[in-house]
Amino acid sequence: MTKMKLPRIGGKRTTGRAFAAGLVISLFLSSGCVTARFSEPITTFGDCINSSSLIIGSYYAELNKFEREIYLDERLFGSTPEEMTASLTRNDRPTGLLGLFSAESIAARTDAMVLLGTYAQRLGELAGSDAPQQFSEGVKILGENLYNLQTTFEKLGAKGDPPAKNYFGPVGTIIGVIGNIYLGGARDAQIKIAIEKGAPAVRDILGLLQKDFIDVITPLQSTGLKEKLNLRLGYYNSHLNSSFEQRKKMLAEIGALVTRYDAAMNANPVNLIQTMRSAHESLVKYAASSKDPQTLAEFLSALETFKNRVRDLSAAIGQIRDLKKGE
Repeated sequence: MTKMKLPRIGGKRTTGRAFAAGLVISLFLSSGCVTARFSEPITTFGDCINSSSLIIGSYYAELNKFEREIYLDERLFGSTPEEMTASLTRNDRPTGLLGLFSAESIAARTDAMVLLGTYAQRLGELAGSDAPQQFSEGVKILGENLYNLQTTFEKLGAKGDPPAKNYFGPVGTIIGVIGNIYLGGARDAQIKIAIEKGAPAVRDILGLLQKDFIDVITPLQSTGLKEKLNLRLGYYNSHLNSSFEQRKKMLAEIGALVTRYDAAMNANPVNLIQTMRSAHESLVKYAASSKDPQTLAEFLSALETFKNRVRDLSAAIGQIRDLKKGE
């Protein structure tokens, strides 16, 4: 296969949006079929959403563990018997041992991301199909968890998870769009309709997930890690008469925790969701356009940013996990 060279403008190698525009123009010149050229990027969009669902799901899953970690640190480094006493409840309210989110709430929010990935995957499959009238015959149906996800959020809203009720409508809309995406008709028209009908619900789901991170998860990470650090600093300063080796070990733990804090602050999942939203808006704009090279170039540029953010955040999460193991 001949290796593609980056197009040059004014004798200089182009990057970013200029490269995306050059690539799109070359695709339009080589083929009159816009949708065929659209199949690969929209499939990549779906793949990035699926990867993001694993990342975002890991933050939800780690949230309760982190809350528990902070609580146990408080008991370990407390200076009075009251501070060191552990219990499941205090003043009739759950302590950090029981966590913030139930397992059902975490699973439902992760499934909401999986649902978006399934939606994008179906769009990619439709864009790559030469026979949309027969396309429905080979389509995989939604799994039970996703099919019943709307009901799951409704039940969670009544079981002490008030924000869950806000997912009810958007999730139902996406499920409905997926179920109707395979009706007969022109392929380009099918894609345009599916994207336009799904767009408001996609925006709502991503907005709700982003709100969780802004209001709960990111602040807990920041304040929690600072609290862990302050506990260790306080413990170290009250044990300055310890042996050299003991102080060396304590300082090493403090240093590792500072490194973990820096890594966690740099690995901000809110930025991932924001790049996902930008890529989706570029997709919606392209679907509503006359399929000109510029709007496809904008979608490809936003998609590349999204893909890079997924890659960077995955690497950062791996670094954080390694740091936790070394503490």
